[in-house]
Amino acid sequence: MRNHVLAASFSMLSLLALMGDTDSKTDSSFVMDSDPRRCMRHHYVDSISHP
Repeated sequence: MRNHVLAASFSMLSLLALMGDTDSKTDSSFVMDSDPRRCMRHHYVDSISHP
């Protein structure tokens, strides 16, 4: 029984940490990608494959 409680609490903490991390990335990415031209340049540079 104790193992189930421990696993459930660990899962809940992981989920909360993941959600908090996602929220902070969403806020910062919105500020950084406010320029559409910069967003397209960033996409183009990331999609280039080097030999």
